[in-house]
Amino acid sequence: MLQNIATSKPTVFPAIGITLPASSRSHSPAFPACSKSKLEVPGTFVVTSPKTGIPKPIIKADGGKLVLRKEERELQKKRQLLRSQQPRLTSDELNIQKNSYFHILSLEMLSDGFHESFSELLGLVKQQTLRKSHKGPDSSLWNHKLERLKNHLVTAEKARSKSHFDEEYIARHELATFFQGTGDFWLEEHFLQSCLETSRKIGQISNMQRFAEANCNMASALERQGLLEMATAYFESFYGLTEGQYWENVDGRLLRAVACENLTRIFSKMADRTGKGSSDAALTYLLKSYDKAREGDSKQSLGSTSYRLGEAFCERGDSDRGIKYLLGSADICKQLQDYEGLGNACKAIATAYQREGELAEAERYAELFLQAAQRTGAAEANHAACLTLGQIHNLRAFIGISLAHSRLADHSALVSSVSQDDLMTLVEWKGSRVWKDAEESIQVDTQP
Repeated sequence: MLQNIATSKPTVFPAIGITLPASSRSHSPAFPACSKSKLEVPGTFVVTSPKTGIPKPIIKADGGKLVLRKEERELQKKRQLLRSQQPRLTSDELNIQKNSYFHILSLEMLSDGFHESFSELLGLVKQQTLRKSHKGPDSSLWNHKLERLKNHLVTAEKARSKSHFDEEYIARHELATFFQGTGDFWLEEHFLQSCLETSRKIGQISNMQRFAEANCNMASALERQGLLEMATAYFESFYGLTEGQYWENVDGRLLRAVACENLTRIFSKMADRTGKGSSDAALTYLLKSYDKAREGDSKQSLGSTSYRLGEAFCERGDSDRGIKYLLGSADICKQLQDYEGLGNACKAIATAYQREGELAEAERYAELFLQAAQRTGAAEANHAACLTLGQIHNLRAFIGISLAHSRLADHSALVSSVSQDDLMTLVEWKGSRVWKDAEESIQVDTQP
């Protein structure tokens, strides 16, 4: 019976009383058999899908239009209703659904004529890909950065096309500040470098203040990355550009003072990197740091640098120069009411005097150390001050005892003597505690 489907004659199904016209013979010879129980309308039959078992549309026996079941008609109406409620998408909107966010931004920039901005953005995305970032260009976080990049680069290109280089500088500096906050230091460095190039153009028109600020910003970024040698070079360039100028930053502070403070800090870090503070290289950096601190306007920086320089000289055995710088540090800390710094300076001075054997001065500065520690309320500082003062008191007592023992033989000889002159010598010594002989006069201090 199935073989008759391939003929040009109408196919007859006697078992169910249906004759298919020749126009319905496009179906496969493997046309599925139809169940008589599924017939609902005389003269029609239902085809069931062999894979899903879902009934297909009913086909009329006379080859007319397809007749849908009631459930299918309701489903079709719902689909048509939903389709009518959906907005029609333009070609651009379709591209948004199909393409990546970077592709969309690129099309916008190119269609608006910002080819230079597109080239720079493309280069940055390629660098990001090479760095194998965990957040690729299609992630939501990266998309947020792409949006900011695109907006500021377009603003910078607009300003550059009009020779408004100061506006271009601001746009690029804002990008550098943004990427500093996100931790993308390579992007921060990229835009700070571009700020340097832009500031040169500004300097050709007005003055070099923007160029000086760009050098300072670049140096600060390199310092945060630990590249101290490169940072020092940019800070020194910044310092040189501010010479003889009265430029101020947004806080109203002279850029010259800012340059001195930056160099003071970077030279101190370089001294730390060289090793011991008493080494020749470290001492050279500390002296440079001190010179810049004196030139600047930061008392705090001058006080801390004087303290470090004083300790370095004391470690080298040059107590006189060390005490000189430590006294300067103590005086500055007292002016600033920095009692912690004052205590540290007084402790170092006491230790230096103690090494030189000047116990009275050592005791005086140890007491000042204790007073400063009590002002701060720090238990550790208070303990250290008491320990230092106690050590000095014990040392003075030990020296007195040792001197007394050194004269014990002479004293015993006088006591055992019956001479009137010897007895008078003992009485005089008891009154003055000064031992006199032919060659020397020694002060014996037994008081703690």
